[in-house]
Amino acid sequence: TFALPNALMTAELATFLPADGGQVAWVYEALGSVGHHNALWVWLCNLLDAAVYPQLAASYGSHALRLDPSQSQAIAYCFVGGVCLLNLCGLAAVTASQTFCFALALTPCLAFTAAGLPRLDLSAVAASEGDVSWELLLSWAVWLYSGFSSLGSMAGEVRTPQLTYPLAVALLLPLVTLLNVVPFAVALSVDPVREHFTAG
Repeated sequence: TFALPNALMTAELATFLPADGGQVAWVYEALGSVGHHNALWVWLCNLLDAAVYPQLAASYGSHALRLDPSQSQAIAYCFVGGVCLLNLCGLAAVTASQTFCFALALTPCLAFTAAGLPRLDLSAVAASEGDVSWELLLSWAVWLYSGFSSLGSMAGEVRTPQLTYPLAVALLLPLVTLLNVVPFAVALSVDPVREHFTAG
């Protein structure tokens, strides 16, 4: 329910005001100088959000390769350095790398889902035990589906935003929902023991 208005708002505003900057440009257009205040908070949110990913890469790499803390931090630094270099190479390099990473991340997810789909058991998904941490669940769900507003940040570079944004949102919203829900449901069906699921 959070993603739908966010996605529709992005499609509408990117169509109406196709400017680089997305929500920063839209707030500035609507409210004038308040846009500067909004831009500061958007920058801070993106800064904090972006800081998570190098640490996630380091954590996953450390777990998979049995690395010590210094080697784990080296992965984080390499991650940051690689992203900086890609941005310095320009938009074409960023787009190509995102396409590659999308395929690299999506392929095992789709393979796992396809292999486990015959074992899908909705009763395992609906089962619950113990107390539910609603604040953690809601914050996780909001974060998981909050990326649609970022689509507007490049609206000024899209050739036909009136066609592209509504189509992108119409395709992405159900796709993102399915890719978050179905593999998780398959995983719970294949192995319903909650203790086997850990972060990472």
